Amino acid sequence: MDETPFRAALGFFESLRRQILEILQSRERWKPLTMRLEDKNLFIKTAEKLLEQYNQEYLRINDLLGFDFPRGLQYVNRPNNNGDYNDWLATMRVLLLQCDKAIEGLNSKIFPLTGEQSLTLKRLEEDIQKTLSEMPEIFEKNLTEAIKECENGCFLGSALISARIICYILDKIPGNLEEKIKCLRKKGLIKEKGEVPAQYIMKADKKARDYLSHDLKALPNSVETVELLCICGRLLKLLRKYKETNCNFSAENLKEENEGNQK
Repeated sequence: MDETPFRAALGFFESLRRQILEILQSRERWKPLTMRLEDKNLFIKTAEKLLEQYNQEYLRINDLLGFDFPRGLQYVNRPNNNGDYNDWLATMRVLLLQCDKAIEGLNSKIFPLTGEQSLTLKRLEEDIQKTLSEMPEIFEKNLTEAIKECENGCFLGSALISARIICYILDKIPGNLEEKIKCLRKKGLIKEKGEVPAQYIMKADKKARDYLSHDLKALPNSVETVELLCICGRLLKLLRKYKETNCNFSAENLKEENEGNQK
């Protein structure tokens, strides 16, 4: 199914909704008894334009979504006799509800991930099955949950799970970040032209900590969420190889630690 028309329509209604909220929120800063006539006129003029935009689009969206009249988007009438400020205020609130209905319907038609991203996740799952089979079960549980959240479009939830997996893996290597990289390089596990160079470790550490605690404005999209999952996959392989070097780490110790944390 071609999602392009649904995504285009969704963008329109999300923009329309933002504009409605903006004029409603600006109105809250005014005191009704002292509001200037110019402010009221500006509010009404803006509301008229937003209403016109909606009424020009709602039938097309009903057709796109296959909505029939009772459950579809409804035509929103202008206030009687062009209405005063309070009439237009009520109309904008009605319009906001119609926008919410349109956005919900359009979102139901859009798969959160592109075909390429879904294929990447499928390959990731297949690629790390052998790695996970040799690791404590808690890794598989966390990664499975992160992938499920991503597939459902819950990108922040997925990113937070991925970030804690990344931090957990890096914490298993002693020392600060520079010392971790030195240890991994000494063991031959990271190479500048290999699958996991030193810069990759630094990038993984920064991204994980940004989503967990450093940057509250870090809200991932689908691209960033899939990237974090791929980082998890690579680092799990790295952790398995690190374990095999017996560099202060064993699967038994990690398993015991996980079981202790669960008690």
